[in-house]
Amino acid sequence: MLRYVIRRLLLLIPTLFFVALITFSLAHAAPGSPFDKKGNTFLEAVMMGVGGSFDFVAGAAGRAPRWMQRIGLEWLHRLIRQPWRWRRMRALPRFAWRVLRQSQ
Repeated sequence: MLRYVIRRLLLLIPTLFFVALITFSLAHAAPGSPFDKKGNTFLEAVMMGVGGSFDFVAGAAGRAPRWMQRIGLEWLHRLIRQPWRWRRMRALPRFAWRVLRQSQ
């Protein structure tokens, strides 16, 4: 199915490309993936991984209470509602540290 979608996208030549896969590694699994650094055919497109954002926009997932949103704890609400995410969230501090080091 993913290969079919990629073939269709290659015909459309998008300029804006959102990716909302279960895991980003699925995008790398398919040969000829738009995220394949070796043969990227979407070089002209703006690509953005949106994760679960579409779930919130579509109303499939509920947002955190307003007070949690205001103080920046929406991630904690999501972790409590979806505890299997802890492994992915564990990598975020290391990622933030690397970004901060590169910006200096």
